[in-house]
Amino acid sequence: METKLVHATPKAIALAAIYICESLLLELEARQILQAAEVQGLLKDAVKTLRAAEGMTGAEDYFAASDLVDFIREQHDRVSN
Repeated sequence: METKLVHATPKAIALAAIYICESLLLELEARQILQAAEVQGLLKDAVKTLRAAEGMTGAEDYFAASDLVDFIREQHDRVSN
C-alpha cells in the first residue's frame, strides 16, 4: 500500500481526496447527520478559504481547486432541490 502512495502522482492523490470527501459528505447527508444546507455551507466555506489564497505561491492551483469545489456545490444544490 505504501508503495502505491509513494508512486502516485499529485493529481491522482488530489482526485482520490476530492472523491472521498464528496462521498463522505453525501453519506453524512444520506444518514441525516448533516442537512443539505449544512453540506452547502461546508462547500461554500471551502470555496471561500481556497479563494483567500490569492497572492500566495501556487495561488492558481488554489483558485482551480475552488472552482472544482464550487462545481461540486452546484451539482449538490441541483440534486438537493
